Amino acid sequence: MPTVDNLKTVEVRGFVPRRKAPGSRQFPKFSMHYLYILKSECYGTSYTGVAKDIGKRLEDHNRGRVKSTKHKRPWILIHSEAHETLSDAKKREWFLKCTPQGGKLKKKILETA
Repeated sequence: MPTVDNLKTVEVRGFVPRRKAPGSRQFPKFSMHYLYILKSECYGTSYTGVAKDIGKRLEDHNRGRVKSTKHKRPWILIHSEAHETLSDAKKREWFLKCTPQGGKLKKKILETA
């Protein structure tokens, strides 16, 4: 009966095994970036941001760990969008914050929430 110790490596013609560099991954890690809009339950104001983990980020906002939002707690999530890259998410954030069309869209999102 063969054991792990006495098994031989089988060579396949044309296959060259490659060593992985230390700390490298075989497949790239896939993660999404999210644009989110929060609304203050007490003041009715909104906050738009980007994060990888919306749940953790919402918790940070509600525990007062974010300087710009700690005085208007509690916050609720009213809208989120998934983007494949951080760049895409930040471009969408810029669109909602800095353009007239984005401002109108954000206003509609806030009214329907």
